[in-house]
Amino acid sequence: MSLDERRPYRWEAFKTSINLVGLAAGTFLGLVHDPMWFVAVGGLQLASLWIVPDLKGFQQFIDEKHARLQRQKERAYYLDSLWGLADEPKARLPLWKRLFLEAPTVDLDTRILERKSRECRDYLEMREIVGKLHELKDVRGVRLSEHDLRRLELVISGYLRLVFACEPLQAAVDGVDARALTREMEDLQSEVKSADPAVRAALLERQRLLAQQLDRHPKLQATLHLFRTRASGSVQQLRQIHGQVLTDPGLDMTTMLNDLMEKQELLTDPLGQLAADQMVRDVLQGTSAVPGVDRLREMAGGGTSTSPARARQRS
Repeated sequence: MSLDERRPYRWEAFKTSINLVGLAAGTFLGLVHDPMWFVAVGGLQLASLWIVPDLKGFQQFIDEKHARLQRQKERAYYLDSLWGLADEPKARLPLWKRLFLEAPTVDLDTRILERKSRECRDYLEMREIVGKLHELKDVRGVRLSEHDLRRLELVISGYLRLVFACEPLQAAVDGVDARALTREMEDLQSEVKSADPAVRAALLERQRLLAQQLDRHPKLQATLHLFRTRASGSVQQLRQIHGQVLTDPGLDMTTMLNDLMEKQELLTDPLGQLAADQMVRDVLQGTSAVPGVDRLREMAGGGTSTSPARARQRS
């Protein structure tokens, strides 16, 4: 799919506030003063909608706007699933203003309901660090660009994905009693030796399934430990970046971020890893009422997901 198909730049150009205000003013003047205003406004509309959508600067502005909105939607999903979000207050702008102005958005962080967990506190600390870096960006001598700050926002989104992925993994790990399974395996082995041929086939199948469960348990534990380590590492890296900017403002942050993201895999998608792992997917298919499982099933091709708020209520 081409870029023009993904981004309707002409429609975006038409929706801009300055274009709508000019269109409304020209229509008013045409109705009240001189109909020639309709011709003038129509010509300007055609010219602007022909030229503006092809400008690289305008396309970049629209792309960044869409990326920001997409990041906001994703973050709202994870925050609602992990810690719950209060209902967004309704816009109070009059109808005529809503036609020309975007309603002010409420910061998602102010809507978080459950703030006591360590993961939530770490998330809020990361957001605070990025906010401080935004303030330092315009300080003379600080080599920090808007592109760097956008990448830090992606690091925060990656942190939320890791924390989100840990919930179904933790539930799957807690649902396996390795000692009980080992004892059952030993009992089955003794039963198989003395069992009738008709019963032995069923016992062997049960033994095979238990062996699979025992094999999966270390894999789940290792994956859970890896994700938690990477999540805590993201927090430490942002603290380090903030400290580096304060102590050495002239440091090239772009190069530093490239090194950190490559070595620490800060932007790797953990949900994609889980969905691609057949062993983990098999375990999650048998897990119910666990926040995050529906999302992983959807990614693995197992159906559509339910809203995180409803999943939280059911659990």
